[in-house]
Amino acid sequence: MSIKTFIFSQPDKPIVKEKKEIDQTYKKFRFEIIASVFIS
Repeated sequence: MSIKTFIFSQPDKPIVKEKKEIDQTYKKFRFEIIASVFIS
């Protein structure tokens, strides 16, 4: 088994998320990043 087949053994999955779910995830990560910048 080569390293390439080990790392890339599965094909890429298409992004299948609704806009509402993407917006919620974006807001969550945006808050976490801003909070971590101010804390550190």
